[in-house]
Amino acid sequence: MPLNYLKFGITISILVFIVFIYFFLYWLNFSGFIFPNDGVYYIAIASHLLEFSELKDPIYDPPRKLLTPQLSQIFLIAGLKLIGGQMWIFIYGLIQIVLFLLAFVFLKNYFFSGPKKNYQLIIFFLLILILPIFTRNFTNFHSEGIYFPLFLIFVSLSWKIIFEKSSLKLCTIIFFLGTYLVFFRVQFLVEIIPLSIMAIYFGFKRNIYYLISLTLITLSSFLIYSFFIYDLILSDVQTQVFVQLKHVPYEFFIEVLNFFSFPFLYGKYIAEYDWIVLKFFVALFFIFSIGYFQKSFKVMNHEHFLFFSLSILINIIFLSFIEFFSQRYYLIPYTFIAFFISSLIVQKNNRIPKYFFSIILIFTIISSSYFTFKNFTKLNEIKSLNYLNATKFLEEKQIFEDIACDEPRMYFWFTNSACKHYFSYTGFKSDVYQSFVPSEVVLIGTESYTAGYAKVLGYKIDEKLYESGNVIVSKIVKEK
Repeated sequence: MPLNYLKFGITISILVFIVFIYFFLYWLNFSGFIFPNDGVYYIAIASHLLEFSELKDPIYDPPRKLLTPQLSQIFLIAGLKLIGGQMWIFIYGLIQIVLFLLAFVFLKNYFFSGPKKNYQLIIFFLLILILPIFTRNFTNFHSEGIYFPLFLIFVSLSWKIIFEKSSLKLCTIIFFLGTYLVFFRVQFLVEIIPLSIMAIYFGFKRNIYYLISLTLITLSSFLIYSFFIYDLILSDVQTQVFVQLKHVPYEFFIEVLNFFSFPFLYGKYIAEYDWIVLKFFVALFFIFSIGYFQKSFKVMNHEHFLFFSLSILINIIFLSFIEFFSQRYYLIPYTFIAFFISSLIVQKNNRIPKYFFSIILIFTIISSSYFTFKNFTKLNEIKSLNYLNATKFLEEKQIFEDIACDEPRMYFWFTNSACKHYFSYTGFKSDVYQSFVPSEVVLIGTESYTAGYAKVLGYKIDEKLYESGNVIVSKIVKEK
């Protein structure tokens, strides 16, 4: 009994520590040390929707069309702002906690199995909550903070339907939840494929209602996008999202290398096409290790291993067709790696693979933590912190008019106002920007950007007003 109390106390202590870390990471978003990036985009559009009843990106002046059809996070934040006012952030955090607790319960009841499933589930969530790739994306107002626990609930319900009991009620829940998740993350549509294969393989007739639900999710999402969202998106985004077909095989190879080497060679700081040879050997070693331990020790049961293998493969194929590269696309596939490791840890008499993956896990946490927080050793190079200082300077000097900047989201985050969009420096031809440029403009940005910006507009740098690290505030004037 004392041993059980000790284990319980250690578990609670770890969870309290994790909650503290989460609150700390949320605070860092507002302090300037780290920057929520896409989270600013969602929050800004939600506020603009409540004030002007239109879906546009107000980070730019004038407001422009949207970058993504992923509107669920925007509507959620708008609803919370409408209900809770300035307290919406606390409600948002509370919803996250409740959803993670629900995900824990659903996974325990419907997805995890075996006599040690409680122990495995705790290890699984600790892995999820400790690894920086997850914690950073859960604490910056990106859609993943809500999407991820809802996705776990969706998979748990799907598992119950496929292997235990199918009902019209459950399939209806699957339809509405799935459609909502599509507009949290379009990548969710990819997960419908392995779930459909599992439903067909393990009982087509029994799962016919479930398969219809998955089909309706895809169809309804397409109709919603076509009739209600298509015209809201920048046309360049819709035409430039896919790579050319001739490049897909090479992109597939690159995605395999990046996916399986990502824990060791942190993708946020090591470019997608860098270190190819090293990535190749690391990925080969990791793939071989998973296959060897699965075959030798039956780490996961047949159903779980089949589902995870299909999901990883289909996600990599999906990523091979799109232009964007982001660590967030790996969150769901990496969940399956966390499940594999947690399954391995709870097994008896498998010391060698336990030690092996423990070493990998420790190295992953250390390396990704290092890359995530290394900028804290060079405060003058943290651009978001320098931007915060620059905006404070502008406020002190009462400078609010004709301000342009190289990081519109940073400027908006710290001032709750948009900098002027004097020309389409975002690379999208369908951008709307100011046709009239005044004779004097105050510009926030790096020195090289300031010089390039002035040249494009036919201006010259007249005076450097303020400097903070790698960010300067300059006055540029039209050349005569």
